[in-house]
Amino acid sequence: MSEINLSDLPQAEIVDVHIASPGVRVAAYLLNNLFNLIIFLPYYYILYTETVKFANQKNIVITQNLISHISERADMVQIAGLTTVVYLIFGMVQLYYMSRYGQSLGKKIMRIRVLKSNSSNPGFLGTVLVREVAWGLIVFAILFAAFFVLKVNVLICFLLILFINFIMLFSVKRDRRTLYDMLADTVVVKLPPRR
Repeated sequence: MSEINLSDLPQAEIVDVHIASPGVRVAAYLLNNLFNLIIFLPYYYILYTETVKFANQKNIVITQNLISHISERADMVQIAGLTTVVYLIFGMVQLYYMSRYGQSLGKKIMRIRVLKSNSSNPGFLGTVLVREVAWGLIVFAILFAAFFVLKVNVLICFLLILFINFIMLFSVKRDRRTLYDMLADTVVVKLPPRR
């Protein structure tokens, strides 16, 4: 248990917080991915139904070329564009909340947040640029090197990185900090109950 000054409370006060549990952090991660899936699901559903309808009308087998052909139709391009706009708006909202409160939508629902190890709000630089963007670039570089230099399967390499971070969630001695937490010098805490 640590004493941390949460800057987004109405008045500055010292509250007891606990490091977020692995289950809560994984749930927040899964929720964020679920929201992304929900954004793209209508597009893929429409693409699937349009492809099946076209294949049935022409009495042909569904192939990758057919799916590509359907996805390039004007109506599908418009739906893809709308989906992209919705995704970008959602992403900007996520960036705002991560910068301002140290919380994505999944973290907000699970009542956890990201703090610097000195208990301050990491802000845009710490939460978004270092913890998310820099970490994403590092993972991309690792996957790029794994595929092109080492000739290793990218999916296996990506799953290994996820697994290492998952295992690190159980290290109480290190405050359950993952590799990207260490990179950004952050910790994820459980918020105190609302009053």
